[in-house]
Amino acid sequence: MSSSHYSLLIFLIAFSACVATGQSYYILKLSVLRQTFIQDPTWVVRAKDFQTFFYNQTLDHFNYRPESYTLFKQKYLINFKYWGGANASAPILVYLGAEAAIDGHIGGVGFLMDNAAHFRALLVYIEEASFSCHQTIRQSWEEIDRVAFEPHGLTKLSKTFKTCSPLQSSSELKNNLIGIYAGAAQYNDPFRRPVEAICNAIDGASPKNDILKKIFAGLVASNGNLTCYVNPPSSPPSQTDLGWHWQSLCSLMVEQE
Repeated sequence: MSSSHYSLLIFLIAFSACVATGQSYYILKLSVLRQTFIQDPTWVVRAKDFQTFFYNQTLDHFNYRPESYTLFKQKYLINFKYWGGANASAPILVYLGAEAAIDGHIGGVGFLMDNAAHFRALLVYIEEASFSCHQTIRQSWEEIDRVAFEPHGLTKLSKTFKTCSPLQSSSELKNNLIGIYAGAAQYNDPFRRPVEAICNAIDGASPKNDILKKIFAGLVASNGNLTCYVNPPSSPPSQTDLGWHWQSLCSLMVEQE
């Protein structure tokens, strides 16, 4: 395909995605990782080239409370296949994972594998560990689903978490909690210290409280005392909201040959 045809194709894709309608503001977002519906046939072979290691990592580097020095095993993978060695001053290419298990990213991040042989590089993939070290939060996922499948379970969850409108599914609640945990761990404002606030609220809840009430305590610590949580009434999007979604897909750079 010629460069002119390629540019036209990109323009048509971008134009079709950027046509706004008055009924929906949802715009498809593209991930940095390709989707898994196209399976790379070489990935089965590549997986054999990786060795898995664990590093005894400190739980929290941002305060000096005794529990912050708890250690957990942080996972990382190394591929020695192409490495020229330290004596040859061969480089080390490192990928820092996102808020997910590192295994699913290895086949999707092409830069390291594409350039490893040329640079005779050592490849290192480090799994980010942020909030999933907390046992109560991990247990709550199964508990939310368990309660949701009970008779009137969604009504019970709605009351426990003081939702602004009745929950339609357990996923609605879990998606909201994911956003809170991810935002707290990723940005962790040093003045508000949301990670510390959420953890302290969960750990400091009465022992008589069940798992879900402890999670709700963390939700209150994150959002403050509100009349309702989880699914507040939606407001019309601002110009910034509309512009951000439009720009996220339409700001494409096309290399001209």
